[in-house]
Amino acid sequence: MLTPGVDTFATLPELRARATDFGATLPAEDAACEVLLRRAAEQMAAWPWQGWRTLAGQPLCWPRADVPGVAPDAVPLAVKQAQCALAVELHRDDLDPPEQRRGPVVRERVDVLDVEYADVRPASSRPRASLVLASPYLAPVTVQAVRA
Repeated sequence: MLTPGVDTFATLPELRARATDFGATLPAEDAACEVLLRRAAEQMAAWPWQGWRTLAGQPLCWPRADVPGVAPDAVPLAVKQAQCALAVELHRDDLDPPEQRRGPVVRERVDVLDVEYADVRPASSRPRASLVLASPYLAPVTVQAVRA
């Protein structure tokens, strides 16, 4: 069973509603969906969030202090939506791993079967919905050049 604030931001009904609203598929079993939410929350911990965790030792990366417009005891709706979107993305990648995706057939020979597929754009070429949703709360990424 999911525990909001301990292993998830979003609830199972929120995940199912988002998937339905956007035409995404999810596992039928609640336990499998809960695993997706936990995996998403765990991955989100590595994202460069603004501010810092409100309490030392809190299990998740939210709530956070010193985030403009967000109370230090709140989890923004966009963060919950980002978790749901990431859970859907993880499920999609589980079913169809990016490294195994193939583009359309560009050449096909029938005798001695020879099929050639077009290159597939890397998944990283388009922003994931989860990152777009969370972007208002992510810290800007800075690059520093060091002269040797």
